Amino acid sequence: MIILFNVIFRILHMLMVLMPSRNAFKIWLRQMAEDALLMEHVAADIRLAGELFRLKSRYSGGGIASAELIAERILHSAAYRLGRAIFHGLPSRWPVWMIHELERRGAFIEEAFWCEGRSYGYQDACDYDC
Repeated sequence: MIILFNVIFRILHMLMVLMPSRNAFKIWLRQMAEDALLMEHVAADIRLAGELFRLKSRYSGGGIASAELIAERILHSAAYRLGRAIFHGLPSRWPVWMIHELERRGAFIEEAFWCEGRSYGYQDACDYDC
């Protein structure tokens, strides 16, 4: 997923640079590029949190507890950013399967933190914009 979002971002960014500065299509391209970059970062954070949780389950010790806290924070932050983006119309601009895949991977790692972060992100965006 990370490579896919990186390729999409690079293509959109290249097209955006080639377009004239005052063009409505360029604004749309910029928004799509920002969305692709956000989804790339969310996918990378999900992957990192998954690796930290796997290390925690494999090893036990004093340093692992802090790794679990870091993984929980990373996962919560990724879900928060995705929740805000969903409120701002991410599903209307991108195929639903991409967003569902990010949701599935995040919830698979630790569903409680994922759902909490996503709902907080959505609610904060709603409170701020409404």
